[in-house]
Amino acid sequence: MVAKQPSANGGNGARNTKGQFAKGNPGGPGNPHAKQVAKLRSLIFEAITEEDLRAVIAALVEQAKTGDVVATRELLNRLTGKPATAPDPENLELEQRRIKVAEDRVELEEERLWDNI
Repeated sequence: MVAKQPSANGGNGARNTKGQFAKGNPGGPGNPHAKQVAKLRSLIFEAITEEDLRAVIAALVEQAKTGDVVATRELLNRLTGKPATAPDPENLELEQRRIKVAEDRVELEEERLWDNI
């Protein structure tokens, strides 16, 4: 079977005969602010102590205990992750397959982690 050549319309970037990006292809611009964001995150990590973080978490827990829905949602999302969206009834079989694949991945990852111990 002959490999299909990439489109020459310019929409898929400069590619070699194997369809891979050719050497020197500029690719996408990336994130122009990545270095600045990394520097700012480092500053935040340096400025906040473990005690500061414990105080913030304690305040969040106290707000949740008083019935603050936003604080409760934030706390639960941080502990258990955001709730999954409800499956589309018309695509239920596909959704069940996705769940099975995700469960299998978790199982394989756990096995891999145990094998490395």
